[in-house]
Amino acid sequence: MAIGIVKEVIGPVVDIEFPAGQLPDIYNAVTIDSEDQVIEEAKARGIKITLEAMQHLGNN
Repeated sequence: MAIGIVKEVIGPVVDIEFPAGQLPDIYNAVTIDSEDQVIEEAKARGIKITLEAMQHLGNN
C-alpha cells in the first residue's frame, strides 16, 4: 500500500501524488482517511472517502 498526497481537487477530480513507482492500478480503490491527516481538525471529523483510480498522469 502506497501513501499519497492530495494535491488538488476540482469538482469530481482528485489529483493525488504518490511516490515514484507506487501508483495504484487503474480501477483500484484509493482510500482517504481523516485519521491519517496531519491537520488536527481533519482527524477529529472521522471521515473516510473511497475513490477510484481512473488515470495515470506522469510517473507519480
